[in-house]
Amino acid sequence: GVNYLYPKHKNFNILRTAISSIKSPNKNIVSGIEVWEDNVIYGTVGEGIVFYDRNTKQYMNLREENGLLSNLIRTLYIENGKLWVGYWANGITSIELQNFSIKNYLPPNSNKSHNESSVVSLIKNEKYLLLGTSNSGLIIFDLVKNTFIHSGFIYSTINCFEKNDNFIYLGTSSGVYRINLTKKIKDFEHLERAELFLKDINVLSIKSIGNDTLIIGTNGSGLIILDIKNNKSNAIKTGSGLSNDVINSIAVCDKNIWASTNKGISRINLDSYRVQNYYSEDGLSGNEFNKGSVAITPENEVFFGGITGVTYFKPEE
Repeated sequence: GVNYLYPKHKNFNILRTAISSIKSPNKNIVSGIEVWEDNVIYGTVGEGIVFYDRNTKQYMNLREENGLLSNLIRTLYIENGKLWVGYWANGITSIELQNFSIKNYLPPNSNKSHNESSVVSLIKNEKYLLLGTSNSGLIIFDLVKNTFIHSGFIYSTINCFEKNDNFIYLGTSSGVYRINLTKKIKDFEHLERAELFLKDINVLSIKSIGNDTLIIGTNGSGLIILDIKNNKSNAIKTGSGLSNDVINSIAVCDKNIWASTNKGISRINLDSYRVQNYYSEDGLSGNEFNKGSVAITPENEVFFGGITGVTYFKPEE
């Protein structure tokens, strides 16, 4: 007889740092990613921040000798032309992207080489920058006074933030918490219900769809789709077709969830929950991705950072 093979379309693109002065393979371990104008900006573990101009195809590198606190970048966050940098060690940095003016901020009595307050995630709310840390819980940075305030939330690692019109959600090593934006920023509510798959989970990523749906990526418990309005949820794991139950980062485009994992990228349809998996042989930079390394352009182009570079694509293709 005759066998037919229908190969998958390979519409993925890859970025790997092409700076001749950087020899370390760590230059392609992407620990945070943002897109600003025509630039892809990503942090590395040991080689500072890489800027890639998509028009000129040129790379630029910012390092400790250029004014950063460290070359060990943990997370990036951009808003209104200002890039905020969190490190594996103490402190944060702001970079004005128009002129590359750099300012560093260290908590009182801290040592930048000590990783007690390693900054894992960042988000801005009005005059505050919220810092999710690995060992010191939630720290608040007052953007007017340039001072650090401890929130009193010290119970777990804060891996990610997500904000909608009503709440700021905190994805932590002990589950999902939220802050009501109409109340004080130090008032926390723990969403912990076993029947909604929210008990005893380690949350690595969260994405809000409007104000009524949360997409929650976990470390080992797969993907949880939480319908807040109707108080119900669905859990999608390897048994449902996911390539892996560690969900590092999430992007939502149209009716599909794109989830980067420790074993490729999974696409989940929000209506049918049908899963399609993609791997390095399909054109990805590699199969292992990093938490918090995701960016989406206004044109819905998705970027995921992993341990072997950046994978980016247009979901409709």
